[in-house]
Amino acid sequence: MGAALIALLLFAYYAFTWRNVYNFRAAMDVCAQPFCDFAAFYYPMGEAIFQTKLPIEGFVYSPFIAILLAAFPPFGLDASLLLWGILQAVFFIFCLFAFRQLVPAKLPIQLLFVALALSSFPLLHNFKWGQVGVFTTVPILGVLLFLERGHRAFAAALLVFAASFKFGIQRARLPHADLWSFHILFLTIPFVLTTSWPVDLVYIPFAQGLLVWMILEGDKTLSWKHPLPARKVASLLLLASIVISNIVFFNLIGDRIAYGSVGFIFWADLLLLVVSYMELLPSTLRQIRRTYSSIRLMDQKGRMQKSLGTFIAAVIFETTVASKRGQYGTKILWLHARVDHRRHLPLETKRVGVRHRLGIALSRQYVVHRLDHLFAVAASAGFHAICSG
Repeated sequence: MGAALIALLLFAYYAFTWRNVYNFRAAMDVCAQPFCDFAAFYYPMGEAIFQTKLPIEGFVYSPFIAILLAAFPPFGLDASLLLWGILQAVFFIFCLFAFRQLVPAKLPIQLLFVALALSSFPLLHNFKWGQVGVFTTVPILGVLLFLERGHRAFAAALLVFAASFKFGIQRARLPHADLWSFHILFLTIPFVLTTSWPVDLVYIPFAQGLLVWMILEGDKTLSWKHPLPARKVASLLLLASIVISNIVFFNLIGDRIAYGSVGFIFWADLLLLVVSYMELLPSTLRQIRRTYSSIRLMDQKGRMQKSLGTFIAAVIFETTVASKRGQYGTKILWLHARVDHRRHLPLETKRVGVRHRLGIALSRQYVVHRLDHLFAVAASAGFHAICSG
C-alpha cells in the first residue's frame, strides 16, 4: 500500500512536470522517440542477425544478445517497442524485490528505496533510451539472491546472462553473501572503465538504500561503533548523493546539458563510494592492526611463531551485517595466498641466521608497505573480492 502511494505521488509529479511522454523524453536527453537505442540498434540487429550475419553499425553487444533480439522483429516495430517497455518495467520490479530480499531493512527503509528507485535519474534515463543497464544490473542482484539460498545453478545462469551483454567477470566462482563486494564493484566501475552515460549507473538507488540501512540499522549488529562526527559526515554525504541524483534536482536545474556537464551523476556515485569506505574500512583497519600485533618474530632459539604465517596470508576485509534470523559475516579475501610456514617457508633449517634475516626482512617489508596495503584494499577490494575463493 505504501509503495503504491509513493508511486502514485511520483507519477502525479511527473504528469505535472512534463504533461506527456514526449516532453519527458525530450527533457531527459536528445532523441524524443520512444526507446531510441532499441529502435536504432537492437531491433535492426535482430532483423540482420540471420540475414547478413554481420553486426550493424553501432551495435556493440555480443552475438548471443543479437540472437535474443531476433525474437522481436516478427512482431513488428510498434509491438516490439511495447514489449521492450514491459520488459523494462518487469526488471524494475525485480530490482525492488531484490532489495527487499537482500537487505534486511525495516519497512520505512524499504519504502524509501521504492521512492529512490522511482525517482532515480539513471533509472529513468535508462528507461527513456530503452537501454540494457537494468538487464545487466538486476540479474547480478539475482545472482546474490540465489547464492544466499543455495541455488547455484540459477545463480550461474543469471551471471552468464548478465555477462553476455557488454562486460564479463573474471571468475564465476563467487563467495557466499558477497553483497558488499558487488556494491563496491558497481560503484567503482565508472571510474575504471570508459563510461559516460547515466544508464551505466542504474545501481545508484540500490546503493543509496543499502547505505541508508547500514547507517540507520546495520551498525547495531557490529562489534565496533562509528564515532558520532564520522557518522554525521557519512550521513550528509549520503544525503547529498541522494539529492543530486534525483529527478527533482534535475528538474530544478532545468537544463540537461548543464546537469550533465557538471557531472552530478558521477559525483553522486563518488559520494556513495566515499560513504561506503567510511562505513566499511574501519573494520579492515581493525583487522590489519590485530594481525600486526599478533606477529612474533622469534624466540631465544630463533623460532618464528606460527602467527607470521597468518600475517603473510592476506589482508582480510571483514564486515558483519545482520539479518532478521541472526548475524552472518562477509569476508573478502584480498591477495588470497595463504602460506603455511611449516611447508613453504624455510623456517626448519638449522641455520638460525637465515631464519633471523627472513624474519627481519618480512617485518621491514610489512612496515614499509603497510600504508600501501591500506590504500590498495580501499581501492581494489571490490574487484578482487570476486576473484577469491
